[in-house]
Amino acid sequence: WLRHRIDDVAQRRTAYVLTGHGRVQTTRSIYHPPVKRSVEIAGHKTSISLEPMFWDMLRRAALHEAVPLNALVARIDAERILSATPPGLAGAIRLWLVAQSSADQDAEGAGPG
Repeated sequence: WLRHRIDDVAQRRTAYVLTGHGRVQTTRSIYHPPVKRSVEIAGHKTSISLEPMFWDMLRRAALHEAVPLNALVARIDAERILSATPPGLAGAIRLWLVAQSSADQDAEGAGPG
């Protein structure tokens, strides 16, 4: 069986999933509307709307690269502006994160040579 409920406090959907062993496991759903946050790029504040999963990925990427989140967003913004057909900033962030994730998976798959 599969059942959903809305967590009124956090406004996020929690999924209850029946596992193969007959136990119920609770997971946070990946289907969540975008969340708007303020970031500062080159001294200017701007708002970006991303789904929570992408905010989490962006935070992890900033930690992995040992840079502040704003600095990573500024770098992605600079790369985006140089492209022939620049997407919006939120789209550029999503694309950058997917490209990084794919590159990381390719590197892991290659293994020691």
